[in-house]
Amino acid sequence: MRRNRENSSNFSYFAPARREGPERLRVQLETITSNPVTDSILTAVGGLLAVLNDKRQIVTANRVLLEHLEIRSIECILGSRLGEAIECEHAAEMPGGCGTSRSCEHCGAVIAMMAGLEGNETREEICHIHRSVDGSHLCFSVRVSPMTIEGMRFLLVFLQDISADERWNAMASSFYHDLNNVIGSVIGGSELLKMNYNINESSPEASLLDKIIQRLADEVTQQKLLWENRDSESPGEMSKVTIDSVCSSLEDLFSSHPERSGKNLEVTGRHHTRTLFTNKTILLRVMSNMLINAIEASQTGDTIRLSAEIRDDGVLFSVWNRQYIPEEESQKIFHRGWSSKSDSGRGLGTFGMKLFGEKVLGGQVKFTTHPEEGTIFSLYLPTEER
Repeated sequence: MRRNRENSSNFSYFAPARREGPERLRVQLETITSNPVTDSILTAVGGLLAVLNDKRQIVTANRVLLEHLEIRSIECILGSRLGEAIECEHAAEMPGGCGTSRSCEHCGAVIAMMAGLEGNETREEICHIHRSVDGSHLCFSVRVSPMTIEGMRFLLVFLQDISADERWNAMASSFYHDLNNVIGSVIGGSELLKMNYNINESSPEASLLDKIIQRLADEVTQQKLLWENRDSESPGEMSKVTIDSVCSSLEDLFSSHPERSGKNLEVTGRHHTRTLFTNKTILLRVMSNMLINAIEASQTGDTIRLSAEIRDDGVLFSVWNRQYIPEEESQKIFHRGWSSKSDSGRGLGTFGMKLFGEKVLGGQVKFTTHPEEGTIFSLYLPTEER
């Protein structure tokens, strides 16, 4: 607690409440705008930028910030604090304004400002704001850097509106949670179905269903981990995987795929005992994309070949089908959004192969296509541990 008299306008639960008067603010504004360095920064920075004095009051801001907050000119917010300009619901809770309420102790923006003023350090924090004017929720990444000009202390405050990212994060977390609940219901329904119809647990049908459900659960778990660690290119949980198990899993998964009806799938490599140190779920995802693309491109009666070839220092997985990809399409085949189909929302299969196969698994994804020899998509993975 920074003040001991609650009836005082200078009382605060966190940051100091005192402010500069209008005359002092005018001097500070003139100092900032007449300085060539700060003037250039205000003009050049394309993001949201404000300059605060050592009382955390806004002295000036760039045009981008004013437009983002729908403020006509700096005169409208000169001397205000950031939360007051954004209309934070806590800004008016105390006579001292923004930064002085109990809630402000947890505000990332105020914490970063105090670090700049008291510790003379650059600090970046996340700031969540509920606006009193319309009840909307905003989220900013706030980076504060202290500076001194003509003996006066100022704070450069860079803001990035990450409200949309935060909403997507919340939606994604909810989606994975709900999807896991659905998978749990599918598992329960599967067990009930087998029990009611006296289906033998060891029967091929029951075994296949269990494998498909487990694959779905593994995919969801892995995707959740990738989403949570999306700034990293870590492949997640690694383990020793045999080539035989990869080929067998893919053959099982596609044994009853509806797109495969009337088409043949030849699998070689089921008896290779060479092991890889990799993430099997992601590897199966990459190879599944290759297989489904080849199956969808093939005609009734066609054959698709999945093979695994041992190399001196690795394994080459490949998928062949007899269809040819025209040159104008093959030039952009790994581009995000490309698809040979007209349906919107497609175009992530080949992009995903490249992304997961190379950036995550550390392999090499390639393809060749020829009018007479057909098309081959391949993934090369080294066998040594990374």
